[in-house]
Amino acid sequence: MIRWSISSAAGWRLLRVSGSQEGCALSDDLHAALQQHFGFSEFRPGQEDVIRALLQGRNCLAVLPTGQGKSLTYQLPTLLTKQLTVVVSPLIALMIDQVKHLQEANLGAAVALNSELTWDEQQSVLNRLDKWRYLFAAPETLTRPDVVAALQHHGVGLLVVDEAHCISEWGPDFRPAFLQLGHVLQLLQPQRVLALTATASPRVRRDICRRLGLTAANTTVVSRSVDRPNIWLDTCPVTSEKEKDTLLPKLLAAIPGRVIIYFNRKQRANEVAIALTAQGIAVGRYHSGLERDERRSLQHQFREGFIRVVCATNAFGMGIDQPNVRAVIHMAPPTSLEDYLQAIGRAGRDGAPAAAITLLAPGDIPQLQQDAVRGFPPASLIQAYFHRPAQFAKDETPEIALLKRYRAFADASAVTQLLAATQQTRQTSAAQMVHFYTAPDTICRRQLVLNAFDPEPRQVHHTADCCAVTTPTALLQRLTALAWPADAALRVHRPEPVQSVAARLAQLF
Repeated sequence: MIRWSISSAAGWRLLRVSGSQEGCALSDDLHAALQQHFGFSEFRPGQEDVIRALLQGRNCLAVLPTGQGKSLTYQLPTLLTKQLTVVVSPLIALMIDQVKHLQEANLGAAVALNSELTWDEQQSVLNRLDKWRYLFAAPETLTRPDVVAALQHHGVGLLVVDEAHCISEWGPDFRPAFLQLGHVLQLLQPQRVLALTATASPRVRRDICRRLGLTAANTTVVSRSVDRPNIWLDTCPVTSEKEKDTLLPKLLAAIPGRVIIYFNRKQRANEVAIALTAQGIAVGRYHSGLERDERRSLQHQFREGFIRVVCATNAFGMGIDQPNVRAVIHMAPPTSLEDYLQAIGRAGRDGAPAAAITLLAPGDIPQLQQDAVRGFPPASLIQAYFHRPAQFAKDETPEIALLKRYRAFADASAVTQLLAATQQTRQTSAAQMVHFYTAPDTICRRQLVLNAFDPEPRQVHHTADCCAVTTPTALLQRLTALAWPADAALRVHRPEPVQSVAARLAQLF
């Protein structure tokens, strides 16, 4: 039997069994707990280091590659300490997936405090926090006075900021509530803080720590290479968008299993989805223009195998944790290496061979450079808005919507400087992406990724099995020869239904 105890004076610090060597005993106990609760005999790289840091009383910034089980790094400590863990998540879809997983795996009572619950249901959750082991919430929810008050009264063992790189997002997708997380942490005084991300450059890591108040004295940084060796990286130049459309069905025929196809425009995603459906391919579409129920239905169908291809914008990303996606295809290049890594990280999460393919037409690079700075208001508009905001009350353009969010915490001068700096960062990122796609064929694309993100990048032994720039014919030949897993062909799976939120609340209350 594994013996754990929590000292009120030490907070989350683990009290060791006397007479044993601390490091060895902790490692043995953690492996026993891993086997007991998850059925795994070994941790994935970085997981044990994160858990050990938390149980020894330190905060942690964990930068672990996609598909490496970041959720386990807070689930296992929660099971051992039996204290409330609050997970800050940017997407409702991500919360729903996590709650579903925890329910299915019987890892503790979990609830997502979001718009899926009525106001009365939310208050029921907050009034009985002792019933829950995991509470998921968006940053906007966590900053609500009633939520802060309830959590202050109950106490928080661990506060997790998932997808922590969002804290450093200052462009058109900016969400002010992320900036308030540092203040909320001061109010809640959680015993430990864990910031999780898969894509954080050194600059973003510094920004995360600064905004959350994580100092070198109280924080352990666990960082592993962003490299995913099982994903083959390919860039395939084509002559036109029409050639992309002709090539795509052939690629899908050569790739067994699930495929995600990314577009930079909703209309384009819709058009290609319709064309593929007409050819008898089980395909869905996903973007921000769909209603919430439509998006949730698509996620369910993709997860359970009723469709095998999704045509999506980058709105289909952080909420997806499907282990057997065999390929990610970009029909238009992303605007940064961070976005590229996030997208291709959907593939090959089971560790089996997968492919990340970009079809690149002559007009794609100029469009990439334009997209990188789209949505930033000019200085003249910033000044006009801050001078007479009432005149823009009914203006719903993206630029004004962004300024309305900024106005809550900064003046015109600060916003002008901030957006100018952010725009410069975006342009630099776009230039990095352009180099990734246009560098000579002899340049290793995987090495470029590692050089951008890993503090101490390894030297990649570049071969055709690592990455390539191919013709359409060579790409099809490569995909046909790839050693796909034996069970890659799609199978429909119908699991037992998971309890609804309402049923779960009724059971507990």
